[in-house]
Amino acid sequence: MFKLTLDEGARTYLNSLPEAIYYYQVNGMPDGQKSFITRKSGSVLEPMWELRREIDGVSSEWTGNYETAAEALTAVQKEVDEAA
Repeated sequence: MFKLTLDEGARTYLNSLPEAIYYYQVNGMPDGQKSFITRKSGSVLEPMWELRREIDGVSSEWTGNYETAAEALTAVQKEVDEAA
């Protein structure tokens, strides 16, 4: 079993709004795999998140419509667990 975690990739700074993380790399993926989670739409205060996986150098399309980065991470964790 793999224990996946989020590693902050990038933040955005918009005027008087608080800084917001908009990109994560997922740590703990199986060998030959990578996963990324990014804020795709919505406002800084109400973001929507999507994910992309890479397996042996082949990237998937950005998919999903998650309310939080943690929810997207849960989806990646489920996919990894099911493939194990």
